[in-house]
Amino acid sequence: MCTLYGREGYHALFLKPIAAALGCRYVALDYLTLYRRFKSGAEGIYYIEEPWVYARDTYAPEPPGQLPPQLGYLRRRMYPLLGNVHVFFTDGLYNYATEAPCGRVGLLAKEGEPMVTDLLLPLYLETGSVEKALAAAKRLYRCGLPESRGELVEGVKAGRYAAGYIWLAWASGLDVELRPYPTAGWALSGFWGLAFLEAPLYAHGHPPPYLERLRGRARRLVEAARPARGRSWMEFVETAHVTMAQYLRGTLQLDVAIKALREIEKHLEI
Repeated sequence: MCTLYGREGYHALFLKPIAAALGCRYVALDYLTLYRRFKSGAEGIYYIEEPWVYARDTYAPEPPGQLPPQLGYLRRRMYPLLGNVHVFFTDGLYNYATEAPCGRVGLLAKEGEPMVTDLLLPLYLETGSVEKALAAAKRLYRCGLPESRGELVEGVKAGRYAAGYIWLAWASGLDVELRPYPTAGWALSGFWGLAFLEAPLYAHGHPPPYLERLRGRARRLVEAARPARGRSWMEFVETAHVTMAQYLRGTLQLDVAIKALREIEKHLEI
């Protein structure tokens, strides 16, 4: 029997039926465990995020819809299923996450890869430097940041978080404004799809990855998305998430963290 290696949580809601339709068993893994298994060369069908296509040669059927032009490089490398983008949210009172009151900022501070993609990266792009991003991260962390998707979403829904950053796939039904990153002027693309799929499927998650299936603000945000994480991004993530966690907990000095995390500049294509 074939195996489809995918994610847990909301990803699994549409991946499990796909695995069943393919006659595959479904194995749900956390982000970094899935990435490392994929990178190892182990056989199987893999659910991968766009920066991973640089880690291993892949193949996939031609996509059945129109990808945003800036994401055309994914064609035949993955079969897109989820048109996710990371965006800024606000209750309308704040134009930057760092100007919202401490304790009311929604930035995911979850162990692992989110420490880099969901916390460090948006703060770095908002403030313009690693030093300022780390100072903001420590201040906000002391006041309390969500440590899970559910905590972030429920906090936004309850009005506890007035501004911050969230994935478009998590924002359905939330009564907040969604915008591109305020300083950069673009959203961060985070498309997911299947690698080593032999034949096309007629299924996708939400938001869909194809322009003709998007409407309203979702389409505008996907069109404004940029694949800013470069070829070596995942190499940076593998070490940077540990550095971020140690710094936030107070077990790593600021100057050491700055020296290590300043490398982020080399792993972005902006």
